[in-house]
Amino acid sequence: MRGSAAKAYAVKINREFDSEAVNDISAKSSKRVYVPLAEFLSKRFVKSDSLGKNILLFFDGLAICVHLMMFGSIHIYGINEGLLKPERLVRLIIKRKLVVYNAPIVEADWAERLLIRLKSNLRPDPLSSDWDRWKAIENLLRLKNEKIGVALLNQSVIAGIGNILKNEILFRAGINPGGL
Repeated sequence: MRGSAAKAYAVKINREFDSEAVNDISAKSSKRVYVPLAEFLSKRFVKSDSLGKNILLFFDGLAICVHLMMFGSIHIYGINEGLLKPERLVRLIIKRKLVVYNAPIVEADWAERLLIRLKSNLRPDPLSSDWDRWKAIENLLRLKNEKIGVALLNQSVIAGIGNILKNEILFRAGINPGGL
């Protein structure tokens, strides 16, 4: 998944959850649950956002980070709508409304700690409000001995670029993506 897909999920989640309180939440075996999920109960949904390829869900001081990688998906269900996929594929479910399937990364923590961890590993995100074009160029130039295709995929250089976007960027720049 690339950063633009994460941003699209965040926008859709914002439209659907608008200040709802969490009355049910569960996650399947994640080593990255740093606060008990019970802490999310009664918390109001504040917003969803993305950082690179990560989808962030914020609830009154707490946050959940989901990274879908290549095979995960999110579905938002209506009232009394059954699951589209087998329950064994569910990684996170909130209010029987937001269901995350097959996501390799589901992380729950205090919002501030989660953001500090993410931002320490990701730089800059072209779809974020704090995008810094010159910082991205500076980061790319630091890797002058790296092939440009590899450098573009490095999330500590520019967050959110995956293979599809990398190929499009290089093609538009007149560089053969297949050779890099």
